[in-house]
Amino acid sequence: MAKTEASKIADQLRKERYEISNFRFWGMGMFRPGDETFAILDASSEGDRLDLAFSASNDPNTRGDVMRIFQPSGLRMFPGGFEIAKAARIDWAGRDMKAPAASKEPAMWVQ
Repeated sequence: MAKTEASKIADQLRKERYEISNFRFWGMGMFRPGDETFAILDASSEGDRLDLAFSASNDPNTRGDVMRIFQPSGLRMFPGGFEIAKAARIDWAGRDMKAPAASKEPAMWVQ
């Protein structure tokens, strides 16, 4: 069985350790950079969905919410962060986000 794009991205993200304090979804920030810091504790996939388990805000030892990224593609990793170019939608902490119609920004950018 061929690996899905979500599975390939999960494999890549499991190889790195990130402390993230700046999230952008389709160019829009979730909160002010540096106000909160999260660590990715695990990356997994189910079908075409990528699941990222984060630590609780400012506590790298406590498991927090799981971010679900549907139909992710275009992983680009860079020092201290990564971006996912496209996604159908992202569900995190009770927020269900979809791409604005005319957005050219990456679906997810974190650092």
